[in-house]
Amino acid sequence: MKRKKYDTEQLKIGVSNYAKRRRKERLRINPLSEYFESLYDKPKEYQLPKKSINMNRFFNFSINKEWEWPKQTFAIYPVLCSQADLFDNNWFQISEKNLAKLSGMKETSVRIGIDYLLEMDYCFHNKQTRERVYYLEREMEQEGRRRYYKYKVGFVRGDMMQGWKYFPFYHCIIELGIWSKLSLRAKALYLSIRMSSFFDSEIYARVEGEEEPVNYETRKWELCTVPISELCRSVGINNRNLEPVFNQLEEYRLIEKYDKGIKVYLIPKPDNPLVRNPEKKDYKKLIKKVIDQ
Repeated sequence: MKRKKYDTEQLKIGVSNYAKRRRKERLRINPLSEYFESLYDKPKEYQLPKKSINMNRFFNFSINKEWEWPKQTFAIYPVLCSQADLFDNNWFQISEKNLAKLSGMKETSVRIGIDYLLEMDYCFHNKQTRERVYYLEREMEQEGRRRYYKYKVGFVRGDMMQGWKYFPFYHCIIELGIWSKLSLRAKALYLSIRMSSFFDSEIYARVEGEEEPVNYETRKWELCTVPISELCRSVGINNRNLEPVFNQLEEYRLIEKYDKGIKVYLIPKPDNPLVRNPEKKDYKKLIKKVIDQ
């Protein structure tokens, strides 16, 4: 007896019709089922904390004076780090829409920043365990009809703190919405200043009126005396028309001009970093050095 041949197209139509009938029956029994399904499939929208913000929470940003990242990567990498576990390199989930909200970019720019890290395979080498820790890993997950990405992001953790140079990047800069309001050049320049800053206990004690040098966890700011042209070169940004960039960083209390250098704040000054329209400082003389070099 010959096996009957089935038309695959007719089978697909039959399965589709069956699914439609099941859906109609489900809606007849429970009219709210479609509404609840839409809520389940809808990605969770990230809300910035309004009251309880931990101002002392930070991750360790590695120092590399010769970054060749696009500006979008400088903007998105700290956001990804702020969502990761501080002690273990575990998987976590966040949508591109929420990443765009936290970084102040469009979703297309978020993808550019992420894709660059994935394609270049940047990684740390843990000198203790000889393990490779990639700056970013990504996998696709699916739950029912819902598909989403999950990420692993690498930064200086645990044993790696003994073999790498780093600075603390405080989560409050992102959670207060300051990072999303900065331009791409301002974000990259702030990271460059932080990578080049240092702590002078004598100057700090004289300015803050403290008799003894403070430890790393309680210091408010550091100094940066590196030429602006070098700061821009290290993160690959143009050193022309920098006055709006400096004014923006100062507006959100991230930097302040001091003598022959820049005071860069680890935690935004003052207590409420979103206080707008502070007194403007004159950066024209400082920026003029770029032309002379």
